[in-house]
Amino acid sequence: MDWCNATYLTKALTKISLISVALSFLYSCDAVKRLQEDELLLTENTIVVDGEESKDNTHYNLLTLRPNEKTLGMPVGLHIYNLADPQPDSTYQDWLTRKPKREDRLVNFLSRKQVVQLGRSYAGFNRWLQETGRPPSLIDQKAIDKSTERLEEYFFSKGWFNVKASNSIQKDTTKAKRATVTYTVQRSQPYFLDSITTNISSPAVDSLFRRSRSQSFLVEGKQYDVDDFINERDRLTLQFRNSGLYHFTSSYIGFDADTVNTGHQARIKYIIPNRRITTEDSVY
Repeated sequence: MDWCNATYLTKALTKISLISVALSFLYSCDAVKRLQEDELLLTENTIVVDGEESKDNTHYNLLTLRPNEKTLGMPVGLHIYNLADPQPDSTYQDWLTRKPKREDRLVNFLSRKQVVQLGRSYAGFNRWLQETGRPPSLIDQKAIDKSTERLEEYFFSKGWFNVKASNSIQKDTTKAKRATVTYTVQRSQPYFLDSITTNISSPAVDSLFRRSRSQSFLVEGKQYDVDDFINERDRLTLQFRNSGLYHFTSSYIGFDADTVNTGHQARIKYIIPNRRITTEDSVY
């Protein structure tokens, strides 16, 4: 092996060794060492929908409380955060005055200004660790309840009007100060679009509406989805403006959904009133 290859190999092995040492150090770190006695670290969320565990990322993205992200199986950001001294100023002062004459020796060796700057540098480095890392994701009942509400709202918007969601916290029996959260969703029977009617005041608007009705996002027999109503409102607004109704806005388009005693069917009605123009002393 020539000298260049040997040098390259030595550098590569050195980098690998440093990475291995860093990984070993992070693996040995205690993720919960900064937690109080009554605090629990969230390690996993599970969503169960109608008795089956959900694998849909859309559902998990609704949760406001999530575990710390992991790299190579460990929460690197959390470990970096935990490396920081939570009270660096006090720690530095305690160290500086722990031994008699330590401060005087440092002042004589450096200077008073440099000793003060040394403390600032120590505090700044620890602030950098906290900003670079990620604080622990702690069990928070309010955040968990909020996530439960968001799950209900999501499935409601997709046509499951009788959805019920709940949550439960399970403490880890093998590792201290850790817990998981399970969200349970019972959707019940969904609602589907039944008859679709209109109440459009302006004959001109009604004519434009009927001209493109085949392009509607609202189709009889389709499961209720609030996104379809949003898309339909945007579609009509664009069509009406492109057809010369320059003052038309999406706020003019309303919908009425009748679901009372309909057998899980939603009777939909478009409501588009005439444009209201306000002057100084009247509305017409």
